[in-house]
Amino acid sequence: GIIDAVVDAQGTAAPIEALTDRVSKIFVPTILALSIATGLIWHFAFDAPKAVIYAIDVLVIACPCALGLATPLAVVAATGIGSKNGLLIKDAAALQLAGDVKFALLDKTGTLTLGKPVVTNIDWSDLAARSAFISLNEKGTHPLNHALVSYFGNVDGLPQVKRFKAVPGKGIQGKIDGRMHYIGSGQFFTEICGVPAPVAPFTHTLCFTEDGAIALASFEDALHPDAPNLVRELQERGITPIIASGDVVEAVAKTAQSLGIALYHGGLQPHDKVTLVKEYQKQGRTLMLGDGINDSIALNAADVGVSLAHGTAVAQESAAVVLTREGLPQLAQYFQLSTLTMQTIRGNLLWAFGYNLIALPIAAGLFAVPLGLELTPMMASIAMSFSSLGVVVNSLRLHKKPLR
Repeated sequence: GIIDAVVDAQGTAAPIEALTDRVSKIFVPTILALSIATGLIWHFAFDAPKAVIYAIDVLVIACPCALGLATPLAVVAATGIGSKNGLLIKDAAALQLAGDVKFALLDKTGTLTLGKPVVTNIDWSDLAARSAFISLNEKGTHPLNHALVSYFGNVDGLPQVKRFKAVPGKGIQGKIDGRMHYIGSGQFFTEICGVPAPVAPFTHTLCFTEDGAIALASFEDALHPDAPNLVRELQERGITPIIASGDVVEAVAKTAQSLGIALYHGGLQPHDKVTLVKEYQKQGRTLMLGDGINDSIALNAADVGVSLAHGTAVAQESAAVVLTREGLPQLAQYFQLSTLTMQTIRGNLLWAFGYNLIALPIAAGLFAVPLGLELTPMMASIAMSFSSLGVVVNSLRLHKKPLR
């Protein structure tokens, strides 16, 4: 469930945490060496009775805890805030990588469009083809299948479909009256029939046998009302939006033109989307936004995979971030949360490093002779506690920064 996913995310580590882990590994032996050096210097060069006190002060006041807590506490706070705002952050790395994204690959159907296509026209060869088309289509789960079911309504006396099978990224198939029938894309048609598919400059699906097409249905799918704002948000952040769709190139081009997107790719199979992701990753961090089974592999391959609330279970499982409420407008909130989280982590690290840089010289008695500034072990222990408390308080400040 969502709660389990949030808990799992809070246990993951952002890439920046690797830096603090490396620093923490050398921090303790460095402090031990500094404590011994402080004691020896004070014993032989200054005030021998105070040598042990200053050596202990160095051990007590040094705080590796603040360094170790700097990133995890911010991640815990951020994932909690995300869940309250409908952002399911499943991987802490997504909070850091969002700020480096250069390209955003966007699925079209159901992401940039409403995912509720409407049938505009159907052509079939004869009544038998019509019955086979309707019967096989009822087995499908793609939005185009649902649109056709709504278009046809309840039809009686349909032939039985046997050996039904869904072919990911291509379509569906089944045996009707002893003969295999298929519904799907032009690529699926070419693969089965061995000849080029009928060309149509709009979103469409074909029903066919091995002998050729027996029906063609065309569709229109309205743009999501928030799609223009999404594209504008990405462009303002310096991110290049790119449409990556399995729909025909002509339909993808029409959507791209209406949204002012210069780069688009159509007719993509699931593995084509993965290849596309890897190509853009060579040029910079890449985000993939999609909702379907066909997007799942690409969502997993991208630096940041983002799925939607209405997305398939496979897509949501493959994504690092799931927008569970408003959909597209939440992507802006995700970027905002990422920015706030990284600011908090950097603030925590600055506090942790700054505290140790200031506290250690004082504890070592560096200012004892010229300024008379020195600490007792009790004062050092109190200061050490405040260093960790500062990281906690700064991380909790995330809760006071609303996402817009």
